[in-house]
Amino acid sequence: MEQDLVKEFLGVSEEEAKAWLLFVEMLRAFRDADAGVSSRRDADEARRRFERFLERNNLRMLSEEEGLASDELAIATATEAERAGIRKINTLDILLLVDHESVCEAFVAEDVRSAALVESVVNFFSSPEVPEWLKERLVERDAERAERLLKAVLSEIPDEVCSHFMLVTKYEREGRFADAEAEYKRFLSVREDAVVWANYGWFLERRERYEEALNAFERSISLLHAERTGVAGVGVAGGAGVGGGVSSVGGSEVEGVGGVGGGEEEYLLAELEKSVSRVSRMKELRGEYAQKAREYQRAVWLINEVREFATKRLSGEIERAKAEFMRNEGLEELSEEDALDFMNWFLFSRRLPDGKTPALLYAEEKGLDEELKKKLEALGSPVSGVFEVLSYEPARFSMQVRNLLTEEEYELMADMDAEVSAGQTFAGSIYPWGEFFLSGGALRMHSPEFSDEIKSVVSSFKGSEVGGGSAGSAAVEELRREREEAHNAFVSFFGSWEVVFATKSECEEAINRFLEWFLFERPTAVEGKTIAELYREAYDEELERERFKIPPSFEHARNIGVLSDAEAGIFLVQDYGLLKRAFERGAAPVSSSDFTRLKEVLLEIEPFALRKLVQMHGRNAVNVINEVFNASLREDASVDEIEAFLAERAEREAASRSARSSS
Repeated sequence: MEQDLVKEFLGVSEEEAKAWLLFVEMLRAFRDADAGVSSRRDADEARRRFERFLERNNLRMLSEEEGLASDELAIATATEAERAGIRKINTLDILLLVDHESVCEAFVAEDVRSAALVESVVNFFSSPEVPEWLKERLVERDAERAERLLKAVLSEIPDEVCSHFMLVTKYEREGRFADAEAEYKRFLSVREDAVVWANYGWFLERRERYEEALNAFERSISLLHAERTGVAGVGVAGGAGVGGGVSSVGGSEVEGVGGVGGGEEEYLLAELEKSVSRVSRMKELRGEYAQKAREYQRAVWLINEVREFATKRLSGEIERAKAEFMRNEGLEELSEEDALDFMNWFLFSRRLPDGKTPALLYAEEKGLDEELKKKLEALGSPVSGVFEVLSYEPARFSMQVRNLLTEEEYELMADMDAEVSAGQTFAGSIYPWGEFFLSGGALRMHSPEFSDEIKSVVSSFKGSEVGGGSAGSAAVEELRREREEAHNAFVSFFGSWEVVFATKSECEEAINRFLEWFLFERPTAVEGKTIAELYREAYDEELERERFKIPPSFEHARNIGVLSDAEAGIFLVQDYGLLKRAFERGAAPVSSSDFTRLKEVLLEIEPFALRKLVQMHGRNAVNVINEVFNASLREDASVDEIEAFLAERAEREAASRSARSSS
């Protein structure tokens, strides 16, 4: 690497460039040694060269330990280190020099139109190996140069999708919406592309131009379907997927994609269908309903931007906060639900060393008005409890809920993927935003059966001496403890959270043996007495137990799985062994009847069981699901993505059955 490149790229003096060049060469040497490309001796020699240079010139390396930000480094003399004006270098700029020298050369070049430089830029932005945050850093470090670079690439290759994407994203972040739209239109006049149409649709939705957004989404869907059926003359961008304009689906974050292939196509189609539904409803709203729905969507977009800001800028602080959160909550690891709660707490409640929350830090840096600052601050005071859905109007994105513990009612704005019925319950926190509340993430609705159980227990406690909200809270906590105790007993008795029986009679006999032990033989934590003994003391009569019988609907089951979960309870699943064997092998059964039955089991499986199986079998589970549904889920698809995919397929199957029966 030339010293002049380091000097120009980092904007440092000649002498400083010498030190930074040696530092970059040292990092490269250790990278190559770790990869087995060079020896550890070469790496150690590079380190000694750097250290000798610092020593000879009375310099030292400064980092977070010396008071710099977590993403900053500096090389300074002892005298300079005592002053506030030392030159700080972003650590990502060093990574760019270490691993992407050619794109750094293109960035500082006067003329970028040479074939070699254009190729280096295209390779950098399209490579799935390059992290998105590193691509964004190259664009953000010098806005003027970045724009010149991207425009130069697009002048040579007008339909280069990744450079187009980086350019429109840059324009949007700078508030240059007319320039962003012009670039979308320019690209689409050169090349019809499903992904660019999707991103353009999300851009238009953010501008609240719903009719145009709907047309863009429908055009994207049309192109994707045409590509699937092999119709000539249409294009879908291939290559790397890149994140983009953030939209809102059910309070979660959805990013535009800069290229689809395999499982990403299924994902994009699903998101486009949700977007069509969402925008179609937004388009029809009028008056105060339209105003409230638009305010809700703006709130979700803003919160997603705050989350993205914190993830990029405060990664070190997030890790420290995570350890603090887990310690306070008594957690050994974060579940996906815990991770949502943690991030909301970190963004809106936890104070940074300067006394501000990450949300308020974002608001100040972006110059948000006082009203928005107050709303962001209010998110730090959520309302927690167990809530019952009183009504849900999807057309208005409006849900009326009641806190079972306090009887307080709230309007919650949400866009639910699954069907929600009045009377269902959910536990968690809701977050104030002006006149309404936000969910703070995906709502995990309880099943109708569990909802009824919760309401029954809370109702019985409200009539007790304890009274009030504390009674409701105690009731829910008691119900949770009972389920957890039953689960622990199940695992102790059977040796696992899942057990499979070959016949109905074998399963029935085993469950009855378990219940007999659980109620009459197992000592509890209360003076070592059994549940039957405690019942006798409380009611002065013997506990009687009816023999458990498996429902007639299980008559033709080839095997029966009995599954237990500390929160969901104990469930029976027909032909569960078929699913378990398929996940263990990583392949669906050959028999057509078994194959069809496996598909049915996957569509009916309890969410907790699906999650556990996917966590246990990972890639095998994805392979089976892809084979059964002829899908293209990524091998590293998350449990949430798999669950959403199966839920959507179950809805399709139900709709298809309904259509057949009505015809």
